[in-house]
Amino acid sequence: MATLRYGLLLALFCGGLLSFSDAGEDKKPAKGGKTKVIQAKEPTKVKLATTIAFSKELGVGFPSLISLGARIESAREKADPVGLAAAAVELAAAEKASSKHAGITSNELTKEAIALARIRSNPQELRAVAHLVGESGGAKDLLARAHKAAASEEEHMKKRKSGEATRGITRYLYVDSRLTSSLNVYVDGQYVGTVPPYGDRRYNIFQTAGETTYLRARASDGREWADPISGAYLDFTWVVGP
Repeated sequence: MATLRYGLLLALFCGGLLSFSDAGEDKKPAKGGKTKVIQAKEPTKVKLATTIAFSKELGVGFPSLISLGARIESAREKADPVGLAAAAVELAAAEKASSKHAGITSNELTKEAIALARIRSNPQELRAVAHLVGESGGAKDLLARAHKAAASEEEHMKKRKSGEATRGITRYLYVDSRLTSSLNVYVDGQYVGTVPPYGDRRYNIFQTAGETTYLRARASDGREWADPISGAYLDFTWVVGP
């Protein structure tokens, strides 16, 4: 799992072990080195929170619920596990007050936040999500992961400096979209750029020793594609869509 450095709790980018660049034009893999091309797995459909009238479905008139859907989608777009966990806590309070559930539940949001925090492996985010979800939500596991992630940063840096063989994508990721809509791309839980309809984009990855690259793409209609990439590849092409 990628190990990254963050300056702030809700930072989306860092200047650590990953370096991303949106080329702004169609790019093709350079010749030479170990490369691979795969077709993305079938997408899953995620229900858009902006389509849910939380206040109406729960039967409570809390003003904060008016903007809850937009805040959930913003956290999803920005790959923000803390924002998702905070929204889950707010939604759980409304569920308890009304004894009802809406189209998206607090338990679903909690699971989503935890999964994203694990992939991002940011010690600060893991600790923050742990405090938000509490013991019943798996705080103990998240705190253990935070401790492990923090302790492993120095080890990963040493492995990289020593030239130890790497896994995952060690240079460039090429995303080849076959969709009629734009596509947001995430690498190890971080947003790296948007691919236009039927477009190609190149991103610099440069993984460290022993890592798996977690790829995710999200269309505006809620369809999501995800693939974990193991094994060392200099360049990797990910074809998304039909």
